[in-house]
Amino acid sequence: MPYLFVPVVDNAVVGRARPVGTLDGHNVFVFAQLGERVHARMFAPEFGIVEDPATGSAVAALGGYLSEREANRADGTRRWVVDQGVEMGRPSRLELEVDRTGGHITAVRVGGSSVVISEGSILLV
Repeated sequence: MPYLFVPVVDNAVVGRARPVGTLDGHNVFVFAQLGERVHARMFAPEFGIVEDPATGSAVAALGGYLSEREANRADGTRRWVVDQGVEMGRPSRLELEVDRTGGHITAVRVGGSSVVISEGSILLV
């Protein structure tokens, strides 16, 4: 999935973010980082997703983005907590870890808990 990462100065700017015009097939991930906390929103209206409350694939890619832009890229594990879905009334918290070995990213992990918001079944005949 192609993500366009848009870092902004603070959570208030994240809260005001809105997709405008065509996004040329990109999913737009707007975020503000304060140390190990990240506040984010993900928009993909061209794919029928006005806004997503928790985007694991985007957060995994964000791990690479954040890790490569840190001043200290020493080997070890870095951790962030990503809050997403707040503005749409479906707050989500994703936990992000990135391992670096030999100066390179060697693993990215995304996790968190979830709740069922709907269930259903489909009968195919």
